[in-house]
Amino acid sequence: TVYCFDVLESALEAVKNRAYIMGINNIVTQRSNLEKLHGSGLKDGAVAHIVMRKILVQNDDKPTLFAEAFRVLQDSGTLLVVGWNENAVEGFDILARLAPEKVVQLGKETGFTHITPIDAGLYHYAYVFTK
Repeated sequence: TVYCFDVLESALEAVKNRAYIMGINNIVTQRSNLEKLHGSGLKDGAVAHIVMRKILVQNDDKPTLFAEAFRVLQDSGTLLVVGWNENAVEGFDILARLAPEKVVQLGKETGFTHITPIDAGLYHYAYVFTK
């Protein structure tokens, strides 16, 4: 099962429609606030992998976002974080972006034990955090 969370119902509807068109039937969409611990509604250790793609700039409480990911990950589970770097000319305002060093710091402070950088091209950074 793939879980998709968003605060916007329109974004979730777009995911549902695209999954339907592609014949994918294992996606569960849920409107939720991931800036609250237990905001996903998932049980502790419920998932093996999480992807946070370009969402850190949209959330104010980044430590809670990381804590919720850590909580729902299984032991040895992974979190992939992708964001815009300072070279990106499109996307959110550069002042709203989170520096890669801060992302790594958040991961360490949350309790992730292994942090691996991934080449995400000229305009993005990416890290895999392992619980």
